[in-house]
Amino acid sequence: MGWSLCQGGNGGSGGGVPVFSKTIIALNPSANSSFTFDYDYHGYDFVRFKVLNSDTSNISYYVTTPSTIDAAFSKASRFTLNEFQSNQYCTYSQNSSLTWTLTNSRGCKIVEVVGFTCLNA
Repeated sequence: MGWSLCQGGNGGSGGGVPVFSKTIIALNPSANSSFTFDYDYHGYDFVRFKVLNSDTSNISYYVTTPSTIDAAFSKASRFTLNEFQSNQYCTYSQNSSLTWTLTNSRGCKIVEVVGFTCLNA
């Protein structure tokens, strides 16, 4: 499911701006090789990953849906986040539905996961 803001034009239905709540569902500030979710990511409309590249100190953010994460694990048994315009990445496997372990990496690790829920749409 996705939301987009449409502005301008003449007429059409109303709608307004979607309002989201956010919840930190996993923290890994030490960039450990494994981390555990405090809450199941399936309970959110969107999931945002904060990734630290320890080689460059760059921070990247990735937003996706729980169904996309599930599809990655279903097809490849892994979930990979690639840094934009770079060959840096991190790949995780699921030990359980709430614990992920780094299986491959080139400088990157997940340090935070946030779940977003739309409150008005």
